[in-house]
This record gives sequence, C-alpha cells and structure tokens, in this order.
Amino acid sequence: MDRPELAEALASVAQTTYFPVEVVVVNAKGGEHTPLPERCGNFPLRLTNANGPPLPRAMAANFGLHSAGGAYALFLDDDDLLDPQHIGKLAAALQLHPESPAAYTGVRLVNADNQLIREMNIGWERARLQGMNFLPIHAVMFRLAEALAHCHVDEQLAVLEDWDFWLQLASRGDFINLPGTSAVYRIALGNSGLSSDRDLVRFRQAHAQILKKWDISGTSAIASNSLIWFSTAVDHLSSTIDQQSSRLDQQSSWIDQQSSQIAQQSSQIAQQSSYIEQLTVENANFREQLSHLSGERDALQRAYSEILNSSSWKITAPLRNISRSLRPRDKKHD
Repeated sequence: MDRPELAEALASVAQTTYFPVEVVVVNAKGGEHTPLPERCGNFPLRLTNANGPPLPRAMAANFGLHSAGGAYALFLDDDDLLDPQHIGKLAAALQLHPESPAAYTGVRLVNADNQLIREMNIGWERARLQGMNFLPIHAVMFRLAEALAHCHVDEQLAVLEDWDFWLQLASRGDFINLPGTSAVYRIALGNSGLSSDRDLVRFRQAHAQILKKWDISGTSAIASNSLIWFSTAVDHLSSTIDQQSSRLDQQSSWIDQQSSQIAQQSSQIAQQSSYIEQLTVENANFREQLSHLSGERDALQRAYSEILNSSSWKITAPLRNISRSLRPRDKKHD
C-alpha cells in the first residue's frame, strides 16, 4: 500500500541469512508507487503492478503468487517484520518433511510502541483450523508449485482470505509447526483478522461464508469436529483457570501469613530500634560525663605535679620529715 513501513519490512528481509531469496513487491495501492531499488540487500527485488489498478487484498495475494518463482513462498504484509533466521528455519523444515505442504512458526505481537503484547505459536490442530484461523500470514511458508496447482486466494473474501488459503493447503497435508518465534506482527498497524480495529461485522460474515464453503459434504461433520475441539479446549482452559485460581488462593494465603510475620517482625524491630536509640542516648551521656571526669582528673594531676615541683614544697620537706617523726608510733612497734 506504499506506506512508509514498507522500508522497515524490506530492511528486515534484507537481513535474512537464507540464500537465495527473491523479493516480489505487489503495488496493491495502484497507480504510481514510490521507486524501489532493484535489490533488497543481497537479494533481487521486483515491483509488480507498477502503475496498475488498485488491488484488493486477495487479488494482490494472487498477483504475488503468480509473479513469484522458486520452491517456497511466504507472504509478508508491508507493516510486519521478519527475523534473520525466519526464512531459513522454515525452508529447512520443508526440506526435511517433503510430505508437508507448509511449515510455520511463532510470531511476536507488538503494539504501536513496539512493546510485546504476547507471543503466538499454537501447535498444529486441523480441527482448530477448521473452526478459526490461528496462523498469522507471514508465519507460514509453503511449497509454491503445490499452491499454484491446487490453491487460489478467494477474491470474493474481503477478510479471512488467508484462512481460506490455509484450509486449501491443509487439504494437501498437515503443516509442520516449529517452536519459538522469529517474526513480528505489528497488530496496531494492520487491518486483518488479528488486528485490534477489525470490522467485526465483515469478519463474522466472512467467517460464516468460509464455514459454509468448506462444509462441502452438506453434513455437519466438519462443524461438529470443530465445535468438539473448541468445547474440549474451553473445558481444558476452564480447568486450568480453576487450578490456577486455587493455586493463587493458596499463594495469597501464604503471602498474608508472610505479611503478618513481617508486620510482627517490623514491630519487634521498631521496639529494638527504640531501645537502641535509648542506649545510644545513654551512651552519649555517659561519654560526655566520662569526658568531663577525665578533664577534671587531668586538671588535678597537673595541679599535683605543680605542687610537687614547686620551691615551697621542696623547702618545707624537712618540716614534713620532722612532723612524721613526731607522730605516735604504732603500738605493735613499741
């Protein structure tokens, strides 16, 4: 759509470690498009539908499919990003599993501030896919020749065309799910089913249309399998929530006990702190008194030393000696 985010998407592709890669940019906006370089990093880049008519999302996807070459293909909206290892890990999985028409891995959903909302990587469940799409469009790599021979993006769908495309591919075999995340889904910038501002009326209409389209037997078998899967999943989720709630209650009780103990210890610490402060004051008073007494002692010692060294003390020494000799002797020495 010739948005400024396209440059960021192409920059993420340019960091891809897998080789070789061909980048096909479909001008879905129509008319004149901002000029693009002939290469995306080390990879060739081609702008298709240049100066052509505006293309709805499904039509643009088909235009890209028929313009691409190579063994594998992957859709990328102009506002999303790939990690350097994303293409390589998916291509390696398809090479290891020739029976699978597609492989996918997880993506990181981020908000307008590029803050992580959650990671999304749901294990492969055919019944779940039959009831609702859980595969972000750039999470999946598929075999191009098989897609061109047996699949077509339904141009009658304004939304959820990727879900219908995955259902077509899944009719050829199970997808390979790889652990981890290696792409970014900027949910605040998009307008597809996962986006926060999606049109729920159009979404529900398209959802019902696809369910009707794929119940080709005229029976409720597909819907039944899907509903059973979702019912089981909801039961499991409810059980998990109950277990987590019980565990949370136990943890809350433990936290309350710890808080009570902390409060008691805090009270004891406060009392001890008060006692320590009192001792500190008494110690300061004692030190002050001790310092005062030490000063008085030093003064007395100086005075005594001055007396001993004075001339009058030395002159009167004979008199003190006579005085001592005239004192009464102790009876035991008589």
